[in-house]
Amino acid sequence: ADAFDAAAARHANLRVAPVPAVDGELLLPAGDLLQVLAAILDNSAESRGEPVEVTTTVIEAEGQHLVLMLSDDGPGMPPELLAQAIDPFVTTRDRRLGIGLARVDTIMDMHGLGWGLRSVPQVGTTVSLEVARPLTD
Repeated sequence: ADAFDAAAARHANLRVAPVPAVDGELLLPAGDLLQVLAAILDNSAESRGEPVEVTTTVIEAEGQHLVLMLSDDGPGMPPELLAQAIDPFVTTRDRRLGIGLARVDTIMDMHGLGWGLRSVPQVGTTVSLEVARPLTD
């Protein structure tokens, strides 16, 4: 919730639906998760000037991971940009470095966790992140 509140404070146009409660054990340090979420939410907010809605869901993948999915209603990315999106220094915005998704990729890889990026022009972008292990009784 801290990452979502901080992103909303940085970006007046960002609307984040309430984050679902997750009952699981984090698979990466909280600080790393905050960096990952900040990069993703900043990209969503900066995709256009008008309000951008981000919804979050959590699904259980094969009983081994809880996957946090962040979906925005931004402009989406054309296929040629999507193919390069995690490369460092790829950006469509002035005065931006283009390292956000490269940072996400590095952090997730460092912890051996999967993540995915889907984007459809004029529809939006969804990022999925393996972030936790379900708690067992």
